Amino acid sequence: MSPVDAALSAALADPAYRLAPPPDPRVGIRGRVRAQRRAVLRSTLAGLLVAGAALAVPATVDRLTRTTPSTSVRVAAGLLDWPARGSLIRSGRFLRDAGAVWRTNANLFRNPPPVRDVRALYAGVIGAGRVAVLEGIDAAGHGTVGVVAEHGSGSGRQLMLDAAGRLPQELPPLLVFPYNGNLNIPGIGDPAPPGAYLQALVAPAITAVRYRGLGAEALREIFSAPKPAGFRPAELTAGLSAAWFSLPLGQTRGSVRAYAANRLRFEGDLPLDNPVPYPVSVGVGPWTWPLVGPPTSTGQRHDDGLLFAARYGFSSVFTAPLWSGRLPDGTPARISAMIGGGPRAAFLTGAGAASSLGAAPALGAAGKEIVAAVVYGRSGRFLMIYASPDIASLTVRNVEGRRLASAAGHVLVVPLGGLPTDRLHLTATDRTGRVVVDLTGHDERSGGFLDE
Repeated sequence: MSPVDAALSAALADPAYRLAPPPDPRVGIRGRVRAQRRAVLRSTLAGLLVAGAALAVPATVDRLTRTTPSTSVRVAAGLLDWPARGSLIRSGRFLRDAGAVWRTNANLFRNPPPVRDVRALYAGVIGAGRVAVLEGIDAAGHGTVGVVAEHGSGSGRQLMLDAAGRLPQELPPLLVFPYNGNLNIPGIGDPAPPGAYLQALVAPAITAVRYRGLGAEALREIFSAPKPAGFRPAELTAGLSAAWFSLPLGQTRGSVRAYAANRLRFEGDLPLDNPVPYPVSVGVGPWTWPLVGPPTSTGQRHDDGLLFAARYGFSSVFTAPLWSGRLPDGTPARISAMIGGGPRAAFLTGAGAASSLGAAPALGAAGKEIVAAVVYGRSGRFLMIYASPDIASLTVRNVEGRRLASAAGHVLVVPLGGLPTDRLHLTATDRTGRVVVDLTGHDERSGGFLDE
């Protein structure tokens, strides 16, 4: 556990921040409505009647003034038909303020503001701050979601819109929103980016949530961190998950899976500033170039495709294996063709959902294509090189001319240690022994060689 994770866990474990989950607001609501009606008939002061109803039932305020998000059980088409939850779900003033912040700032997230049927899905205290997860219908008739949370301290304390997004036609069984608990944790921005603590709010039918953050890959690139963690469980309490840390890498904050009675009901990725996860589909099949090495399982290819989609922000990916084997230290390794926005060669190490994606440079369908990526094995850094099948051998030397590695075929793995890749020299020969590639300096960012 990192120092940041430990700080958050300790703060959230403080009894001062613990609140018992509130009862389902739908329980007994009919009785409260009948009681309210009797009070209205007995009262002679219409103004006081409206005010009293506003304090007793926030849903009534929404119907009369359209300023406070509703907690009523009647849900418009296109919205999430979930119970309103959280310790502040009956705080009309807080919900009214949160709704106003959402409407005013929605365009900052390139998302239209709600114009009707605004209701609260969650309103409560997380850490040392208040949070509201709201939904509503925008001017175009689409469902939309906003997350408003409290930041700052003292006179600087204010509500801010942390995330917003449109609900798809096929409604998701969970929302995932960023919030740091307003705990002033070093390294976590305000409101949240780039690092963030995420929590899931789930539909009543969801019984388990598992997440895979990309923070391990990001830390690996920065600090040569140990192996990534794969999917981990996030404990659910009254429909809200425990928090997990996310350090984004690429286009998303990682992936999430939701289960109902041990059955997978949703698998998708987490946008950077949108609480609505989107589903990801992964197709598997052959590629125009033959596979070298033993075949990988369909499940492994699916996990690899999901990891690639999370890094590059694709909702649909087709994957095909190009090479599989092991690094010199025994770490399982693979190279796969990934087709999302365009063909790429993904360099992966590890096994199952705990695999690591080194890089995915653009891949050509023909010609003397050579791509490479730095990956991490059990003993450190390696450079994996993949060339088109017409290449018969590959050799890598340092700039002084000393050979570091060579192999017959069109795949080569080079142990790097602390050697920078821009000081490597690559040669490749065809089947006649003729040198067809002579390059110096691998660029880790692009996956190619500097004078290619």
